[in-house]
Amino acid sequence: MNEDVLQNVVEQLMEDERLRSNLQDEEAKTLNEWAIQYLGAQIAAAQNPSDAQQIGARELARVREAMSAVNARARENPQTTAKFFAALIDGLAKREVSPPAKILAMLTALRGARKPAPKSKPKSKTKTKSKQRR
Repeated sequence: MNEDVLQNVVEQLMEDERLRSNLQDEEAKTLNEWAIQYLGAQIAAAQNPSDAQQIGARELARVREAMSAVNARARENPQTTAKFFAALIDGLAKREVSPPAKILAMLTALRGARKPAPKSKPKSKTKTKSKQRR
């Protein structure tokens, strides 16, 4: 029964092309592979069909959020996206299927590495000697 739930969830995911609209074909294929592996592992852990349905719905929402973030990043910064996919492919090759929260954290980390925070000089509250003499 869990296979039916997985098939239904995967079909819903594949129907939503907005999740991959900014990705190259290989990137979309990799992201789909990650999503299917992750969803399959989560649904397989269900004890009964009712649990499988609940887990499938919950995890599908999380996967959609992660895929949407990846797709948006691809539009904003393809270079950062390439680094992300290199890390994702490496993880999949090692049979590591990251949860959606880790996918989002990876994107955030790459965003932070791309744009360092501007350093501002603290304003001095003491007057300089030349201003004090006047």
